[in-house]
Amino acid sequence: MKISFARPALPGTGTLVVGFTTRRAPTGLLAAVDDSTRGFVLRTAADAGFDGKRGETLDLVLPADAGADRLVLVGLGEPSELDPLACRKLGGVAVASLEATGTREAVFAVDPLDGSSLRSVEIAAEIAYGARLRAYRFDRYRTRARPDDRPAVLSLLVQVADLPGAEEAFRPLSAVADGVFLARDLVNEPANVLTPKAFVERVRSLDALGLEVQALDQAELERIGAGALLAVGRGSAVPPQLLVLSWRGASDPKAAPVALVGKGITFDTGGISVKPAKGMWDMRGDMAGAAAVIGTMASLAGRRARVNAVGSSPLPRTCCRAARSGPGTWCARFPAGRSRSSTPMPRAGWCWPTPWPMPSTGSGPGRWSTSRP
Repeated sequence: MKISFARPALPGTGTLVVGFTTRRAPTGLLAAVDDSTRGFVLRTAADAGFDGKRGETLDLVLPADAGADRLVLVGLGEPSELDPLACRKLGGVAVASLEATGTREAVFAVDPLDGSSLRSVEIAAEIAYGARLRAYRFDRYRTRARPDDRPAVLSLLVQVADLPGAEEAFRPLSAVADGVFLARDLVNEPANVLTPKAFVERVRSLDALGLEVQALDQAELERIGAGALLAVGRGSAVPPQLLVLSWRGASDPKAAPVALVGKGITFDTGGISVKPAKGMWDMRGDMAGAAAVIGTMASLAGRRARVNAVGSSPLPRTCCRAARSGPGTWCARFPAGRSRSSTPMPRAGWCWPTPWPMPSTGSGPGRWSTSRP
């Protein structure tokens, strides 16, 4: 979703979103719309029993010449209790309400709020941040919409009096959202697409943010004696990798860094000790720890954080034989180029048809491996 900022003005057409509370008289654009409709907004809100509790919404179709076609009131709650997290949630609530009505573009007007410790620019930036997080979708492999799918909100224009201040406040939050989306994308990828090598190749593009990206392949892991990591991935036809990201943003580039470590098993069958079918689908997400580390490092670099940090993620794949289709993998099928994800077979702990005996190179219960610090 595209986020942009502008100074307050009635849109004329389309959907306008405003914060609402009965704790104060309406101001700004809300007052303008209510005046142009001869009190229709406040009267309808009262008739509906809408008192502006935080997170509640009221969707109104406005009369002609009201300054907008639709008005979405978002409850602010008690202004003195409004903090950054609450503002983010309000942005998410607004997007959910817009999706429910099929709205593709909207304007969110942020008026000064008496009684709140937050400035208008902070409220606007946090609302925009929450809206962007809520609008995330992973549709890379979807070939057609389902009947119950709601259209995505494509753009949100946030109106606030201090335009430069709001844009400045939103910039680091947008960088954090980019990191969150990167982590979500990685977790959502099918295991047969996001192999250890593919994981590394995708992360290499982060050097454009100023991150130092280093990856150790199987030969380098053997050279440094990473026996435990090699043992985990030995049964797979896909060799493991060790990914290391570095960010030096502190005033002293040689200062001790913050260290982040995330588990990055791109798919976990349980090896020889095969896991049951229930939950096997989710094993493609066994690399979520690594995704969180990568997303965090990208956010630090994107917002130019004044800290030194190192993120490390081991990336093996555990299975008992060559790379085959498994639960949660993606495949294209005919007709019409449709795609789908595979699921475990009924009453089968493992849907990969692997002949026995297992390869002698695999590691398993009772196997010994060498690992050096």
